[in-house]
Amino acid sequence: MITLSLDIGGTRMKLALLEDGKILLERMVEAYRDDKYQKNLDTAEREGKAMMAELGIARIDGLGIAFPGLVNPRDKVVVSANGKFVDAVGYDLKSWVARTFACPFILDNDANAALVGEVAYGCAQDTRDVVMMIFGTGVGAAAMMDGRLIRGKHFQAACIGGHMVIEAGPDATPCNCGNIGCMEANASSWALPLFARKDPLFPQSLLSRVEPIDYKNLKACADAGDALAKKLLQRSLDCWSANLCNLIVAYDPEVIVSSMGSFFRVPAVRAADNNSVFQFIESLRQRYPGFQVLGTTAHKQYPLYGQDLTGPVLLMVGNETQGLCYAFKEGCDKLVTIPMAETSYASSFNVACAATVMLYEVSRQRALNTP
Repeated sequence: MITLSLDIGGTRMKLALLEDGKILLERMVEAYRDDKYQKNLDTAEREGKAMMAELGIARIDGLGIAFPGLVNPRDKVVVSANGKFVDAVGYDLKSWVARTFACPFILDNDANAALVGEVAYGCAQDTRDVVMMIFGTGVGAAAMMDGRLIRGKHFQAACIGGHMVIEAGPDATPCNCGNIGCMEANASSWALPLFARKDPLFPQSLLSRVEPIDYKNLKACADAGDALAKKLLQRSLDCWSANLCNLIVAYDPEVIVSSMGSFFRVPAVRAADNNSVFQFIESLRQRYPGFQVLGTTAHKQYPLYGQDLTGPVLLMVGNETQGLCYAFKEGCDKLVTIPMAETSYASSFNVACAATVMLYEVSRQRALNTP
């Protein structure tokens, strides 16, 4: 089966031709904004057919469209575009597909589509309760419970995870959705330049000399020691951590998947066996003076907040039921615990919660230690 996938983003549009789930050819082009939805569809038709011609494909068997807004997947229409592609709402996609590619098609929110992909082919395989948080031009989310996507009556459950309120009061930041204090309004690619340019440090900042002001350039400026860049990066990390905690509380997932579309990528490594992990740890000990390995345990050991996490550190986190295996515990320099109320009915956190808390504590300590 030959299919074409189309991901319409706020900044770029991605296309891929697939055969039985395997990618044959990919392409990425700039996306038009505002009231240019029809122009994006024209581009999608042109690029999609060019890719088909390049591979000698006369017709496709199906089309999948991912859209950055609220969609009704049953009627295959956009319900709300939240300021992006305002002419997309109610657009007759059925007629467009019939006229251009003449095949069955699926329309869904981009975060929902990404989550289905991760469960089928990516890092969330074999999981039935999972939350995904997507960082692109805006911030989206998706949730799956017991193997089924959560949609809600108005198709906005989970997928507007970027519009959970993390800031309240009269000075809360206005969001383009009409609310105030949304996470996306505080830490997203479109919000970042607004916060940078209104900060008193901006005229002297390295950020005033880069274009665009995005997270890739923000990270580079922060690494160069720029005070404003470090301040804004820490603020974004705080906002994202708060939003992840909200999603964890709301959906109680087994796994959290994060996608940083316009941010920088954090490398992920899959080890073949335990020996490979221990060899990797030993190489880090040789490379970084003061390197330490901290493992988690539900039993009362050293409290996390009492440890110095400002230096090079590797965190080992085990699953909720059994925790770290004996071999990994033996490989740790110290076992730490996240303090819990004595009256709590829970005996431990799941791995997603534990990792989030630990990484936040690392971030908090390092922010306090920064001059």
